[in-house]
Amino acid sequence: MLNLMQMNIKNAIGATAWNLTTPCVKNTGITCDALKHNVISLSLTSTSPVALPDVFGAFTKLTGLTAKNVYVPHNFWSFPNNVVFQYYTGYEENIQSVPSDWGSKFPDSFNYLTIYRFSGSSFPSTIFNAPGLQLFYIYGATGDVTLPESSGTVTIGNMAFPVTSGTIPMSWTQSFTKLNALEFIVTKTAWTFDSFDQFKSFQFSVQFTFPPNANNPAPQSILPQSLFVSSSPVGQLHIKGDGFRMPDGVNQFDYTKNMKLNMLDLSNAQWFYNNLKFPGWFRRPFGATSILYLNGNVPTDIGSRFDLFTNLSRVYIGYNSIVGSLPATNYSSYTEFYIQNNRFTGNLPQEFCEVPLTIKANLNNNTLSGPIPSCFLCEPEFLKNSIVSITGNSFSNYNSATQYIGCPTMKIDGPSALPPTSGGYVYVSGVDMGWTIKNPDTNNQPDATITLPNKYFKFQVNPGTGIGYNYTYQFHQDNIPYTVKWGYQPPMISSLYSTSNSNLTIYGNNFGQWKEVVTVKVNDKEQPVSKVSHTMITLGFASSINGIQVEVTVNGQSTKYGSTPSTQGSTTSTQGTTSTQGSTSTQGTTSTQGSTTSTQSSTTTQGSTTTQSTSTSSSQTITATITISTSSTDPRPSTGSSLSSSMMITMISIIVFLAIIQL
Repeated sequence: MLNLMQMNIKNAIGATAWNLTTPCVKNTGITCDALKHNVISLSLTSTSPVALPDVFGAFTKLTGLTAKNVYVPHNFWSFPNNVVFQYYTGYEENIQSVPSDWGSKFPDSFNYLTIYRFSGSSFPSTIFNAPGLQLFYIYGATGDVTLPESSGTVTIGNMAFPVTSGTIPMSWTQSFTKLNALEFIVTKTAWTFDSFDQFKSFQFSVQFTFPPNANNPAPQSILPQSLFVSSSPVGQLHIKGDGFRMPDGVNQFDYTKNMKLNMLDLSNAQWFYNNLKFPGWFRRPFGATSILYLNGNVPTDIGSRFDLFTNLSRVYIGYNSIVGSLPATNYSSYTEFYIQNNRFTGNLPQEFCEVPLTIKANLNNNTLSGPIPSCFLCEPEFLKNSIVSITGNSFSNYNSATQYIGCPTMKIDGPSALPPTSGGYVYVSGVDMGWTIKNPDTNNQPDATITLPNKYFKFQVNPGTGIGYNYTYQFHQDNIPYTVKWGYQPPMISSLYSTSNSNLTIYGNNFGQWKEVVTVKVNDKEQPVSKVSHTMITLGFASSINGIQVEVTVNGQSTKYGSTPSTQGSTTSTQGTTSTQGSTSTQGTTSTQGSTTSTQSSTTTQGSTTTQSTSTSSSQTITATITISTSSTDPRPSTGSSLSSSMMITMISIIVFLAIIQL
């Protein structure tokens, strides 16, 4: 039963309808716990200003108090040790003054303090250090309020204050290190504070609210440019009201320097609506989550001055009567898309098929027309379940009664990227594949994931080799099965290595790791394989790498590699590679003139240069080889005989003479 203290509250606020016998049953303004044993919150409203009696002597379990037209005395803020009080919300002129140590006696449980009209002229900085306070809002004041300096580290995350001086204490930039949101209600004086880049918080949103009906509205101010510099921690910018303009000569927001800034909210911001030039804002094209809000007296042609759709993740521009059409842009990054109750015309772009399954989209009550993209006809339930709502438009091939009739437009092109033998993803492309994919055989094949709705999906495979694998998945509410045929990437040789006392080593990719599926031929002769990894093959014999051709076959897929002689026998150059996976790809160049093809190559070895020239005609082939010594000492073992220069010249002359006769 309510005691005398509770009865005093009832009498003070004129709550004549309260049932004092059963306070937890159907009493407006009283909330009790689940067992109906304790009052845990009160909502007090008086028709005329009254003082609040001592509450906590009676309500030891009270967690929250909302008061309207109920003055709060000083002793209200001195909480007993046993309370679990969490929040206070005050309306009207209910805070006339506060104790000089306001906040110092708050319990740790007191997290939220909201005052809609503050009657005092100042408050002490002790409130900033209240132990559990997370949110501190003063949304309005009856007069000028002096904002106090701060000291130490302040852990409050969300704050809102009336600002009548046009600035805030500089000490806040160092103390408020845990900010999430900071709102200023600007009146009377032009805004001058421009040191947002000095705040030590990691990232927070800033909101400027310019009350339209203030007794002394603030003159229009220059938008602080410190919001946009690289060192600024501001991540979201809200401008509500027509209190700001850009500096002279600037007509676009520049988000490219502040890497954290990703949101713009303009509400009744007429200067920006009327003076921005397309695209209205510059943002980082990649890696940024961008959010756009437009609301309140937005011009119908705002789309001609502001890019409403490109590179965004969330857009909220509903109820503005905006005209224009939806662009063919990237819609895959959207999570929320609200454009309802405007006057957009034309088709719904085919690119809208790329919206994610988790999107919340409302396109209702525009004047969109023409055929709806075929992907939605393949899954009309996607529209009927209000994932994407499009009622109130005039599409020629869809209405609320449209039923699923299959998906004749679905097409799967096959793998667009194959995995290496070390394992990885198989990427598959197509058209109208839907938003979901089901694996009917989880025991023998991996699950697949849609990476871009209606266009791409992927599945991950273990290490392996070869081609001819078949996985079947089901699409469009499990109604359409499709078998994907795939294989691993073919082997590729990048280089050879060998010394006089080491086995031949082949470097490259996609060799697998199983010797039993690997075959190696050197100059068309199969050689034993000693070791295999995905990037290296070691043969079981030593060989010079000069002038040899190597063919590697891995589980039916082959590649060839030809080397030219190299210094010391330890480096090689690629002569050509052939890779086969059901087809042959050849890299190289052949020059043909008439019926004769000539090829000339030059290779430098230690101590000599060898030039070989081959001439091929329709009748016969003649080869001349010339060797000229370039070193006084031949490093090769002596054969016991040598030719003089004159003898070599004579032999060359004879060979050339014979060639002329044949020609």
